[in-house]
Amino acid sequence: MSSRMISEEPSKVGRHRLYSNEQRKDRNREAQAAFRVRRNKYTETLELAVEKNEKTIEDLKSANERNIQRAEVAEQRCAQLDSQVASLEKLLQAALAENERVAQNKTPDTSSASYVSVTSLDQPQDIFAAKWLEEMNHNAIGEFIKVGVFL
Repeated sequence: MSSRMISEEPSKVGRHRLYSNEQRKDRNREAQAAFRVRRNKYTETLELAVEKNEKTIEDLKSANERNIQRAEVAEQRCAQLDSQVASLEKLLQAALAENERVAQNKTPDTSSASYVSVTSLDQPQDIFAAKWLEEMNHNAIGEFIKVGVFL
C-alpha cells in the first residue's frame, strides 16, 4: 500500500489555472496600462477642477475688492450727506428764528429783506450751506439778491 501511495501524484488543491503564466502576465500588463490611463484621466480632471476653482477664487477676490471700494465711496458720500443735512438743519433753524422774529414785529420790511448770513456758521461742514445760500442769494441772471424769509 505504501508503494502505491508514493507512486501516485498528489491531487492539486486550490484554483485551477485557466491561463498560462505568459497569458497572465499579458493580462496584468493590460490591466496596469488601463489603470494608468484611468489614473491620468482622473488626475487631469482634478487639475482642471483646481484651475477652475482658483479662477473662481480670483474672480471673487476682485469682486470683493470692488465691493469694498464701492462701500468706502458710499460711506464717504453718506458722511458728506450727513454734514449737508446738519448744515441745512442749522439754516432752517435760523430761517425759522428769523420768521419768528418777523412775525413778532408784525411788519415785514420788504424794502430791506434780510437774509441768513453764513458768517455765523463756524463749523467746516457748513461749507455746503454756504454754497446753497450763495446760490439762493443770486437770481437766474446772476445778480445778487437778498432772500427774505417772511411769514
